Amino acid sequence: MSGSAPTRPAARATRVARPAAASVFPALPAWVGWLALGTVLLVRCLTVGWVADDLVFMDAARRETFGELLSGRHGILGYYRPVSRELYFWLFGRLLGLGPFALHLVNALVFALMVGVFAATVRRLCGARSAWFAAALLILFPPTGALLSWISCAQDLIATLLVVLAMWWWVSGASPWWVAIACALAPLAKESAIVAPGLVLALELMWRRAGTLPERVQRVAPAFLGAAVAIAIQLAVRSGWPAGTAVAIWSPAQFANAWRLPIDFLVTWWPPHALAGIGAALRDSFALTAFVTVTAIAAAWAAERVLRGRVGGVTPC
Repeated sequence: MSGSAPTRPAARATRVARPAAASVFPALPAWVGWLALGTVLLVRCLTVGWVADDLVFMDAARRETFGELLSGRHGILGYYRPVSRELYFWLFGRLLGLGPFALHLVNALVFALMVGVFAATVRRLCGARSAWFAAALLILFPPTGALLSWISCAQDLIATLLVVLAMWWWVSGASPWWVAIACALAPLAKESAIVAPGLVLALELMWRRAGTLPERVQRVAPAFLGAAVAIAIQLAVRSGWPAGTAVAIWSPAQFANAWRLPIDFLVTWWPPHALAGIGAALRDSFALTAFVTVTAIAAAWAAERVLRGRVGGVTPC
């Protein structure tokens, strides 16, 4: 019998490999380039004042108590989005007294954080090249301008950020209960974010290292539990609304043309009269167009430095 100490069997790897922090988050110069590009393209969105629903939510936030606001009876009946409506306007509008421009800055910060977390998630899964492509798509996505122009579109930005956080906490190996919290809050920012647990499940099936079925269920179940909590809250609150309003906005007809949505999003990249718009931009604001171009080139150059390994990287997909 050998006198050496027994060796401990290697633990089964159940988490996604964790590269160094520098290899997850892109280099600072590249981020500065993308920030400059986003600022040039989207800064005018921050100058829009109150629009339509903004006034409804702000008026309710100033008149009602916080507890009464959470009943959902003082916004737009048929929707219950307390995280991105009642809480948002009560905290930033009533408690902090922020005006339209400051609220736009809050939304811009949420958007910037969303881009950063999403890029880090994609980089962890697929490498630097895919991460830069993902960040570029979010910044250049045409509907982004509309989301940042309308203060009430904080609901879309916050819900997306929470979904992206759920994905990031999953790939970074954080506690599944952080994922559960994100999956619970996201549908309370906007109902369509109920897809968050499905995305976590897809990541589990496509990227997670092999494990036993009970281990996989244990990792994914909290995400679905979080979504179930959100559904329970929605049902409980809606049960106290006036008759006929709890499900007033829902109809199977909403899904009739749902298949067109991806096509409509693709069309936004090249809308009608796109060439005429580009020509007008070159004539009316040549300096601005040139600055956007130079900034994009600088960002691409910084990204190339990352891809060449001057900052540690992950093997691209």
